[in-house]
Amino acid sequence: MYEQGTHGTSRTVPDETIFKFLQKIKDKLSIDAKILDIGCGRGINTKEIQKIGYDTYGCDIAENAVASAQSEGMNAIFGDMYKLPYENNFFDAVYTNNTLKNEKEKIEISLKEINRVLKNSGRAYLAFFEKVECKKPDPNKPDEYVSKEKLHEIILKYFTVIDKKYDIWTDFPGTDDTGEKGEHTHHRICLFVKKTKQV
Repeated sequence: MYEQGTHGTSRTVPDETIFKFLQKIKDKLSIDAKILDIGCGRGINTKEIQKIGYDTYGCDIAENAVASAQSEGMNAIFGDMYKLPYENNFFDAVYTNNTLKNEKEKIEISLKEINRVLKNSGRAYLAFFEKVECKKPDPNKPDEYVSKEKLHEIILKYFTVIDKKYDIWTDFPGTDDTGEKGEHTHHRICLFVKKTKQV
């Protein structure tokens, strides 16, 4: 997507969730805290964390996006959220926006990895699509979303939920760049969580 310049990759304005994340951690972490942005892309959100003065890290699977973030002076590296390239208990906080995939088997792997790299009682802001409902589903793309009940069960294995918010909005043909055909409704969950134990 970064090579083709699609799916929001040309974003120049930080997502509102980064400011919510920073607001929630400002009184809980020291200024030298280590913070990771998973799915940092070109570093638009990462830069906001860095501005505060935190020891900021970013990782993404798009090598050209990582190179762009590095050229802007960010500590960004190529990294897969299913096998994060960091030591256990390394970060004080993790931020990720619309990167986690609520898909069978995969969602638990990524949540377990976030738990692993967070220090005990570390904080995380997880904003991701719980599901996307298409008015005319593609028969070649079966629904692989974990149910809301199962998803919450998985989350509670790794974290304590401090705060949560649901966003629901509908896009119509031609109004976004996700490549979806026809009307589709996004169900996004935004969680602020705390690691309670190493799993």
